[in-house]
Amino acid sequence: MGGGRRLLAAGVVLAALGVGAAPAGAPRLLPGARVRVVLRYAGCPVARIGEGPVPVGLVGMDRAEVARQFVHTEVVSLTPDRLVLERVLPGCPGDVVTVTERDGRVVVRAGRPGDLGAVVAVTDIPVRGLSRADRLRLAAGIVTERGRWREVVAAWERPGDGGRE
Repeated sequence: MGGGRRLLAAGVVLAALGVGAAPAGAPRLLPGARVRVVLRYAGCPVARIGEGPVPVGLVGMDRAEVARQFVHTEVVSLTPDRLVLERVLPGCPGDVVTVTERDGRVVVRAGRPGDLGAVVAVTDIPVRGLSRADRLRLAAGIVTERGRWREVVAAWERPGDGGRE
């Protein structure tokens, strides 16, 4: 028997034995199940936790099937009514800030759009004096490293700059 046939035969035997597959009777997610997502940061002792309904596409899956969907995330536990996922991210959420707008002024807030934290700085730059393109960028949030936000707003602080209308 050639090497290729032996490997094929070994694969058939392993599949028949259920090796690599979820054990028979493994719990599967039911409709209405809840998911808890824990994001840990390698650079600091911060964790963010979110909860909500399990996405419809995951209903009926077992632990191994869910794990294949989230290759960089650990499936901590799975019961028919609850899924717990955990992922470790690099850095620390305080490493980035978002330059945005508040009360008509350019402000800097910790975090990213959708997960903004405390106000880090309030500038004296009025948003109404900026170009339409810059106002749109501010509305979306300009993400930068914590120590570099001054470079982002510097052009708006200089009179006669092309960044103002």
